[in-house]
Amino acid sequence: MSKHGMEYDMDNPDDVAAKEDYLCAADMAAQLVDEFEGMDLLPIPALGGAITQLLAHLITISSDTPSAMSLLSTCILNAAIETDLEEEEDLELH
Repeated sequence: MSKHGMEYDMDNPDDVAAKEDYLCAADMAAQLVDEFEGMDLLPIPALGGAITQLLAHLITISSDTPSAMSLLSTCILNAAIETDLEEEEDLELH
């Protein structure tokens, strides 16, 4: 997990808070996905709706479009890394 391509500085109180907020929001998002599944929503449309709302909010609160796109690209990178780590763990368990 990185912040705009850099690791969190755990000696910096702002970075500690940012990492905690990131992990909290990630857990809440995972719970939301579980709720979608529990409601028997179609996965792609449900995720599409949620992601659209999150992106709209990101663009609204960002100082400019490049800043929003930078955060989005970091999120995509973190998701790819997390997925690769989960796949490696699955292979090790079998």
